[in-house]
Amino acid sequence: MKPVPGEEPWQRELEEMYEAFAGARKPSLRSCGPRGYDAEWIGRQPLRELAPELVNDFAFELGLSIGDAEDVRYFLPRLFELMAQGKLSSLYSPALLAQKLAMASWKTWSTREQEAVRKFLVTWFDCLLSRRNAPEMLALVTDFGTVFDDLSPLLARVREREDVAGVFALLWLAESEGERWLKSKRQRHRDDQGQLRRWLQDSASFAQVEALRKRVGLVAPDGEDLRWLFEQVTYWLYVCGAEPIDGM
Repeated sequence: MKPVPGEEPWQRELEEMYEAFAGARKPSLRSCGPRGYDAEWIGRQPLRELAPELVNDFAFELGLSIGDAEDVRYFLPRLFELMAQGKLSSLYSPALLAQKLAMASWKTWSTREQEAVRKFLVTWFDCLLSRRNAPEMLALVTDFGTVFDDLSPLLARVREREDVAGVFALLWLAESEGERWLKSKRQRHRDDQGQLRRWLQDSASFAQVEALRKRVGLVAPDGEDLRWLFEQVTYWLYVCGAEPIDGM
């Protein structure tokens, strides 16, 4: 289903997340330090209306020195919403929320809650691809793999794209993994041949690049010169050990 005009692409997944976590216990926000919060007042406010400034004030310590795993469950929809809106402090990358999920033993939550988290992240990732948001896209790939032990839902989104944004994503993934592998090789560390590198090595990676080149040529419809993109992504795919398709 396509989003309503003017609606964020991930809005429906966010609504499901709020509904899935609606039964979470009201916050206690007990603190082992000098800072305290009026948890009763906060719990009376609509969760999605809590000011970003207030949430940012305790987000880093949530579940650590402030609050517990149930507090993480309560605030999770608002944390994800602020992250997607770019209103969560820049210090709080997707790594922070991945840490919160792991710390709160999220795999013990209900199936509905776990699926709500997964679907929101995949849809938000799609949005990052369209916007060519390389830093957050790469962070989400790394942290999604850490939390979910499987990158295939995200990698499938990249492979399905037939546009320039898809090949840009392929470049960023190949460059990031290629640089990691070169560093490992220089330091004589064992290459772990992880899921991302195996996915990049598939000949479908080269096929995705070649399909775009044949369809749009070296200049995109908006006049963007794509020559350097094709050169760079091809180089990094070779570094990752990808298999070229016939003719490349």
